[in-house]
Amino acid sequence: MKPTDTGPNSNDGEPAITLTAPVQVTFTIRGSCDILFHRWSNEDVAAKTAAKRGSATKKTDNLEAYVWRDVNGMVCLPGTYVQRAMIEAGRFMQDPRSSRKTALDLFKASFVPTPFDALAPLGPKWEIEDKRRMVVGRSGITRVSPGSRPGGRRRSTSRSCYRSTCRMTCSWSRCRWPDG
Repeated sequence: MKPTDTGPNSNDGEPAITLTAPVQVTFTIRGSCDILFHRWSNEDVAAKTAAKRGSATKKTDNLEAYVWRDVNGMVCLPGTYVQRAMIEAGRFMQDPRSSRKTALDLFKASFVPTPFDALAPLGPKWEIEDKRRMVVGRSGITRVSPGSRPGGRRRSTSRSCYRSTCRMTCSWSRCRWPDG
């Protein structure tokens, strides 16, 4: 055998490697409360800033600029929203590595939406327009935000709500997903 040869190779390390491999999970989220959209749009903010003082552009909200849409024109939930919800759920779970910590940091390092800019479709149009008072420049104004309601347009059953399918990559090897 030459010094550069490694000898007979086997795949004995495969079980250890596959235990730490990232897992891709596809799941359906089901809303149980209202969700409001308020996406930041640089173009919309620039247009509002450039508008004349007291004009209709300054006084009204462009609701279309507040929602995320996919290539098919459907109102969507960004994958980063779902990722953040999963991370925040880690606040209420114990980190298996330490009895004094929550799993928030572990979840933050483990969950990534696949692809990163993934959008989960909700429907063709928002269902509610939520009006709330805000203070802008010491003046009280009414701002409107589009949103979806759990009952919304889909009232086929008594427990209907908005649903969306997401994909997430989990790099935590001990993550266990409930069946169903």
